[in-house]
Amino acid sequence: MFDPEELNSKINQSFKNQEKVEAEAQGLEKKLLENYEFKKSMIPQRKWGQPFDPSKLTMTAKFIIEKHQPAVASYLGFNSGYHSRQEEIAKAREEASASMAKKIATLQQQNEEQKKLREYRLRNNLNVGTGFPNF
Repeated sequence: MFDPEELNSKINQSFKNQEKVEAEAQGLEKKLLENYEFKKSMIPQRKWGQPFDPSKLTMTAKFIIEKHQPAVASYLGFNSGYHSRQEEIAKAREEASASMAKKIATLQQQNEEQKKLREYRLRNNLNVGTGFPNF
């Protein structure tokens, strides 16, 4: 038997679900527009109540989103790890720089010690290279 209240309940629930989807899609669009490089024209067209479809974004739009909003790119499913790689590269550069500075300091200390040894040998009339007395 047909129950009009059940039909009304289903209709209302469907409308509420579409409103939720629309609110999420609009929120996502606003989030994308927070990025100064992202233009409103880059947002793909959609019907009211339909979810935001990231597959319709252009490559340029995806690049801009990933560059400036990596969390949003990850949420949309196209984060390539660009920021993680950039952080790894920066960390590797810092480590290499620190290692090089340490090596430079060690070599400078060794050079200073060798210089003092040569000066000592020269003052004491010893062979600068071997340290044996000059005849």
